[in-house]
Amino acid sequence: MGRYTIYYSTRPLIDKYQNYMDNPDNYNEFNKPEEPVKIRLINNEVRNEILAKLDERLAKHEISKEEHERLFLEERNKHLEEKFNKYEIDSFFSCFRSEEDCLKALCHPSSMCHEDIIKASKNGRQNRIIIQYRYRGRNRELPVVYNNPTFQKIAFQFAKRKANGETPKELKLTPDIQEEYYAYIENVIEEYLKDRKFNRELANLFRRTAEHSELHRGLVRDIESFYTHTEARQEHLDRGDDSELDEINREIEICSNNFKRVFKRYDILRVVALWEQNISIRLRKKKEEEKAAEKEEEYTQTEIDIDKLFKKDPSKAQEEEEKLIKKKLIDEIKNIAKLAEEEAKKKGNSLTAGPRRELLKKFNSRELNFMSQDFLDKYNISIEKLEEKEKREERKELREDRETIKDHENDKIYNLASEGKTEGEKYANVIEHMDLDEMATNYPNEVLADVGVLPDGLGLDKNGEPIKNGNTK
Repeated sequence: MGRYTIYYSTRPLIDKYQNYMDNPDNYNEFNKPEEPVKIRLINNEVRNEILAKLDERLAKHEISKEEHERLFLEERNKHLEEKFNKYEIDSFFSCFRSEEDCLKALCHPSSMCHEDIIKASKNGRQNRIIIQYRYRGRNRELPVVYNNPTFQKIAFQFAKRKANGETPKELKLTPDIQEEYYAYIENVIEEYLKDRKFNRELANLFRRTAEHSELHRGLVRDIESFYTHTEARQEHLDRGDDSELDEINREIEICSNNFKRVFKRYDILRVVALWEQNISIRLRKKKEEEKAAEKEEEYTQTEIDIDKLFKKDPSKAQEEEEKLIKKKLIDEIKNIAKLAEEEAKKKGNSLTAGPRRELLKKFNSRELNFMSQDFLDKYNISIEKLEEKEKREERKELREDRETIKDHENDKIYNLASEGKTEGEKYANVIEHMDLDEMATNYPNEVLADVGVLPDGLGLDKNGEPIKNGNTK
């Protein structure tokens, strides 16, 4: 298992420093990049041993409370580590509700009190927790699982077994975890596998690796079979026909038991935990967008009747609408800056860094350019630097798209496309010889777009749902 480093920094800064470490001869004392902040932690068992010894000395009155605290910090700092395995990473992070809660705990004086994190949080950058590892000579980022108590207990079991010299791959259903594990899997089944959209999503997560893994192939079959038989059972119940219910129920039970068995594999359970976390984020974001849309509708109705104005003077109506959009945007930017300042005051943080971070997170250079220079100066925002950063990120995305395309350049889809001379012929060749499921399942959007097939052309929207405007194959 790889070793992972935890940073509190930005991706460009980490990449730049890693490039320096790989190629030190290309740098000198003047262009050497700064080292990104690493989060160092102590093993829980080691921490408890240190505390136990000091508690014993305190009970015997050999040391005072002040000495107890000082000695603990000294001993703890001797045992801090900066490289971890995946189980240690997950058992630490998944007990926190969010990255923000994790950072609060790390910076709290009674826990780690990471002075470097506190200092870095005031530098105005959009720092975040980044877990990095090396794979085939390239730096990769490990997604973080938060707010999952069951997964945290499972990860902790794996971490202990790893520390004891085991090479654990599958969960041991000990009495302290068995009931909670089964409840967790039942919840996944009830909440997601009975829903067509979520069922398809979860199956697609493992479909990409199913070609090389019999375990993943079986899991995809079970996920799809579970939904098929669940639907069939409901149809029979609706018709009052119980002739095949016993067989259908048996198939559902087989799938459920297989989930409970296969999800004990750590890497599979981690994929499910991350996927479930992303669903929660998506649903929360959707709810926020719906609320924002409701407020915007109320606001627009009270401002001006654009339709009436348009009938009288189209050019003036367009001008008024643009003014209205600009005013709403400026008001929104000011409001977010104000809320961020109030939050910074409560926490005793910088009144510039916090609001700046929030503004750069939510708005791009084009939107922020509407603000006055005094406003931009107050939050240390340079439109020129922001535009340059966006261009760099755009170029980076383009390079990543090219790498994705390169990974598939010998695949069937490109072989078919190469038989056409024009873009239209390439598109027609692919559409004629490949079905929708094959394209949607096996190829990312970058590859589809490269051969002229966009999500609309597949008859699916960006969420994988059928388009209802007739643009299907």
